[in-house]
Amino acid sequence: MARYVWIFPTIPPAAYSSSSNPDTNEIDDDYLKTNPLSPHAIENGQRGCCNVLLAFAVATKHYLRNEHDWWTYDNLYPLLSHIPAYNVAHLASTGTVPSRIPDLPLELTHHIAAYIDHLRTNSLIDVSHYSLLTNSLSSLTETLTTLERIQSTPIPLAYSIHLSQTVILFLLALPFQLVIAFGWGTVLAVIMASFTLLGIEAIGEEIEDPFGYDKNDLPVDLYCESVMEEVEMLLRFRRYEKGDTGLGWGVIKSGCGNGKGAEESAGYRSGGNHHPGTGIGPQHGHGNVDSIVVVGMHTAGGGGADDGGPGEVEGGGGGGGGGGDI
Repeated sequence: MARYVWIFPTIPPAAYSSSSNPDTNEIDDDYLKTNPLSPHAIENGQRGCCNVLLAFAVATKHYLRNEHDWWTYDNLYPLLSHIPAYNVAHLASTGTVPSRIPDLPLELTHHIAAYIDHLRTNSLIDVSHYSLLTNSLSSLTETLTTLERIQSTPIPLAYSIHLSQTVILFLLALPFQLVIAFGWGTVLAVIMASFTLLGIEAIGEEIEDPFGYDKNDLPVDLYCESVMEEVEMLLRFRRYEKGDTGLGWGVIKSGCGNGKGAEESAGYRSGGNHHPGTGIGPQHGHGNVDSIVVVGMHTAGGGGADDGGPGEVEGGGGGGGGGGDI
């Protein structure tokens, strides 16, 4: 879904006018609020939405572990601090203290839905792209529901007790059934049967909650780190300038077997107009944007040195993981 958010929005032609493209040093909070369809504001909203998508993955992990103090986790709070409702400093300025949110992942889907509606309302995406984004968001919600069902549906206590008692009684009676036929071999047979049946019972108890910190639980932390690495790789490349295909190739000449190297034959332009920059975390450049509000996405950063795009996104993440549709 982060790939769709980063690629689909189309910058309106009017956004390339001089009034919509000030010098990077002139970009500030007021400019981005009064020019919501400028290239800088559009890219800033995309980065903010990607941060919220990452926060969804990490918040889901903490939610499944019954960890609800979202402002205390270093791998979650930086991804949310660009939204005023989750910024501790902003809350303190209004006399509010952070509080637990029972279902933070579900609440974050509302912010993502609001951003998707913003894109469609301002014609930044067409109907087909809108459908893909909303379907992806629905998949995230369904995934969350499935994980909740697994986490909140343990083995019934009566079933667990009855199973345990039945296994113990069976193992206690087993030697009397085998001693006549096997003699001293009964000891080995009972040991093997006890190991097998008690092991199966223990496994059943362990898989009740596979999202914890035990060694045999699912590697949820690794999943989140994987998602963060993938999104960070996606956001390293800035949006292309008007008219640039982003492929980095010049005019392809006719004929391939002309004895020239592949790069020379294709008129390869090394690098093209790619402007690498960190999508998540600090990106050095000119200017300093302290606070940007884009339909529930409040992202802070500095403009890039080459094309004046926002560079530093507060709420960047380190490593993170997880697969899914994010």
